Amino acid sequence: MSGFEDFIRDELPLRQVTVKSSGDPSIGVGYPAAIGTFYLDTSNGFLRYEKTGVGNNDWIETAGNEGSSDIFTFANESTIATSKFTAVSAGVYLADTFSISDHRSAKYIIHAKGSDTIFCTEILLVASNTQVFMTQYGVLGDVDAVRTQTSLSNGVVSSTITTTVSGLDISMYMFRLS
Repeated sequence: MSGFEDFIRDELPLRQVTVKSSGDPSIGVGYPAAIGTFYLDTSNGFLRYEKTGVGNNDWIETAGNEGSSDIFTFANESTIATSKFTAVSAGVYLADTFSISDHRSAKYIIHAKGSDTIFCTEILLVASNTQVFMTQYGVLGDVDAVRTQTSLSNGVVSSTITTTVSGLDISMYMFRLS
């Protein structure tokens, strides 16, 4: 690889660039940025978005300032991560991303609860160079409250959660295997 490609692969993921501006970046003319860049909507309670594709409008809302996450990496570079955030409104939230050069499979345990909603599920996924395959099982509770989806773009697997209920507290355990 060239020096530039080495930088992109090794250094850029370590730099979480944050752009502060106002308005939803996924609508209108959008904002150009590198994949993995974060955007804070200063006009809407500092909602946080992450760049997920190459288009100007390829931004997805992520866990906000109230979110938290822990990651543990093992000697073989497999990871266990936890994440918790509040889905303030119904919509699409970025749950996890990883490069297929780091991991090829993952298991998620997702739990969501709200004032009248409870939900839990498990997901397995595996990624090839061109596709990602996902199976969901053990779905319990309000099955219409939370949906999950995965995609593969430019060697990066992205998993999203779509909620139909506002104010859900969502917790995830993420097991990523090399």
